[in-house]
Amino acid sequence: MKTGKWIGRAGLAGMILLSFNVAHAVENGGIVSGAVTYKGKGRPANLKVDHDLEVCGKHPIRDESLLVAADGGLANAVVWLEGVSGGKEMPTSEAAMDQSGCAYVPHVLAIGVGQKILFKNSDAVLHNINSFPKENRPLNLSLLAAGQGRPLKRSFPLADEIKVTCDAHKWMSAWIVVRDNPYFAVTDSKGRYKIADIPPGKYRLVVWHETAGRMQKDIVVQPKKAATENLALPAAKR
Repeated sequence: MKTGKWIGRAGLAGMILLSFNVAHAVENGGIVSGAVTYKGKGRPANLKVDHDLEVCGKHPIRDESLLVAADGGLANAVVWLEGVSGGKEMPTSEAAMDQSGCAYVPHVLAIGVGQKILFKNSDAVLHNINSFPKENRPLNLSLLAAGQGRPLKRSFPLADEIKVTCDAHKWMSAWIVVRDNPYFAVTDSKGRYKIADIPPGKYRLVVWHETAGRMQKDIVVQPKKAATENLALPAAKR
């Protein structure tokens, strides 16, 4: 991305972030919850570990790119609302992504624009954070073995879906999903999600998954009402 274009978008994102940070408590807020399902089979497999076996080979490392429950519930999908112009404040607490057991924990992290992430290394080997953003500037950070260095803090100013890898351990990958409003959630192991304190109105509900792709639907949030919105993603083409 060209520097001027990136700076312009980052400035706009800063204005959006400011609009949410001065928001007041939501009156008559509604709730949207439900489940994300997948119309296909998961990948119940372990990853191939071929480096630093004395640390990384102590236990199997699960492939988390497509985790599907027995009833079709899809884990690690990110659900968010688009078209929100006000409401609750952006998250201000510090998020964390660890490199533990030669895997990223969590595998999918959802944050708000400008929210700090603490990148940690709990393993007795060198790791790094190599990011592949579409909208933000890329990161390539070295994290020394546990006890030899300090965690590093970074943030992203633009909404994005960012793949993260470790150059030293090719099987390691994760995703950071950055959103420009505070109305987002990551599905649990059964595919469930919940988004609360939503100002009444018409919005677009979006679900994204690293393997299954994305889909969207228009919804209406009623004052002080809880709505159930389930989303079913089609099986990915092999």
